[in-house]
Amino acid sequence: MSKTKLLIFIFVVVVVLGGTVTYLALGRKGNQVKNNGKSVAKVETVNSEPVGMIIERDTSLVQSTPEKEDEESGQMWRFVQPADSQQQFVVSSYYEQGASLKKLTSLTKMPLKEAVLDNVSRQLPQQYPEYKELSQKDITVNGTQATEIVFEYVSQNIPVRQRLLLLFKNSDTVVYIRGQAKAAEYDDINSKYFAPLFASSKFE
Repeated sequence: MSKTKLLIFIFVVVVVLGGTVTYLALGRKGNQVKNNGKSVAKVETVNSEPVGMIIERDTSLVQSTPEKEDEESGQMWRFVQPADSQQQFVVSSYYEQGASLKKLTSLTKMPLKEAVLDNVSRQLPQQYPEYKELSQKDITVNGTQATEIVFEYVSQNIPVRQRLLLLFKNSDTVVYIRGQAKAAEYDDINSKYFAPLFASSKFE
């Protein structure tokens, strides 16, 4: 074989092998994406100035403008399901700070956390029809003491499940994050939207 023919042969082999490797690599990558299921969601950071808390939320969630009374009651943000979603849900946050908490601890003669939880445990059954607590646990979220309560209630004959997170920033500030959806759809929505958002919450 002449030198020229040998060089041509080597070039063809390299091109064929290179194309085969590229095809296999792309095919393998494609299979991994397909086999692994859902793609990674795009997120953005939301900064809540009144309390210095930040969360990361799925950018597909639609921001809902708080009503005037919500802002007055301390609501910081409110998001609902993506525009193309058939599932309806809401995740929102509000806070208590200063005088109202001092009044609560003064009246109950309890430390802040105990006083707030006692107050919440009395208010929830009054606020939500056919209230039923499913779980309550003390946890730590990014270094902050917290309590998580999961409960169900009935709205227009439909069982609804809510996940409520209470974050105790200090002796002067408590932040509440709540996500709720129809009980039958809750597990899927919680896994996709609520859990990542709740886990990202932290104070600057």
